[in-house]
Amino acid sequence: MVKPETPAKKQLRDVRHVEEGVDMSKSWILGLGAMGSRMAANPLKAGHTVTVWNRSPEAEEALVASGAGEPPLRRRTHESFLAQ
Repeated sequence: MVKPETPAKKQLRDVRHVEEGVDMSKSWILGLGAMGSRMAANPLKAGHTVTVWNRSPEAEEALVASGAGEPPLRRRTHESFLAQ
């Protein structure tokens, strides 16, 4: 059984991420199949910034309409997208 995270432990984790320069409110999801589309939709509903990329742009349309960011250049490969 997993113990729920205490508020003090969560605050410590959040502070550690800030000190390390990690912004947990922004994420990128590459690949919007069954799992990727859900992984992008849930943080969007919670108000986080999510940028999405998929090999076929049609899969991005619903998430972009819901507020997701789209990659700056549509014709990039995933390797160059990650290097950004």
